Amino acid sequence: MKLCGVPIELVAGGTVGVVFAELVRWLLRPRAQFIRLESKPDVQGLTGGIQSLHRMRFKVRGAASGEAAAILSKWGPSIDQATYAKWDESPEPFAWDSGSQVLELNLVPQTFYLPLFASRTCPLPILVNWKTGDVTGLDIFCGWWYLRWREERNPLRVTLDDTISIQI
Repeated sequence: MKLCGVPIELVAGGTVGVVFAELVRWLLRPRAQFIRLESKPDVQGLTGGIQSLHRMRFKVRGAASGEAAAILSKWGPSIDQATYAKWDESPEPFAWDSGSQVLELNLVPQTFYLPLFASRTCPLPILVNWKTGDVTGLDIFCGWWYLRWREERNPLRVTLDDTISIQI
């Protein structure tokens, strides 16, 4: 029997092969498995005030190969504000100049990316709770919160009515 001049066995074998390959690829794709939400103890932050971090811990499953991953945090009543999260393990975007720390704007995007590997547990700070100092309240944790002008143009403030969405 032939289908458009091609033996049906060849068409069936090719179809099964493609379906099987796609099924294996789908089963091995990287996924994040939620583990828990946690809060870190109060510490003195870089800005001098007391702060605590609220973060999500997840485990990477599948065939993650160390490719850089970024986290997109969205928030607001209609989830209309967004920024890339700062990984807890990424370095602070500062350089040393004459013995003092200076914010280097070109280093901020480096805080957005972290290589993920299979079976590794990752902490991801989501919120920073400013308890004392010139700023108090809950903010989305991101590399841009070091800049005063960022707060004026795109505030990172979260209210109790906001919904937070996390995308890896």
